[in-house]
Amino acid sequence: MKRFNMPCRMRELGRRSALNGFTLIELLTVMAVIAILAALLLPVLAGAKSKARAIACLSNERQLMLASLVYVSEFNDALPYNLGWPRSRSWRRRMGFGTGPPR
Repeated sequence: MKRFNMPCRMRELGRRSALNGFTLIELLTVMAVIAILAALLLPVLAGAKSKARAIACLSNERQLMLASLVYVSEFNDALPYNLGWPRSRSWRRRMGFGTGPPR
């Protein structure tokens, strides 16, 4: 069986580009594609961040409501007394904050 050793044009082109590296046009094209993808992705990420903040706020409101319901169930269906904070500092005095060392 006789083999023919014919030069392959594709093999020669592959060797040449591997030795020379990327051309400037190829690098600029890749950078342009990356810039376009980033420009498309940034508004989506901003929307996701806004949605995450809204979900966290809703979760906090839910926790406050659950705490109020637990308080009401423990204290004979009475709501917590509003001490007027922040205008009045009476809740701080009742809890013992800011009154100095214990006597």
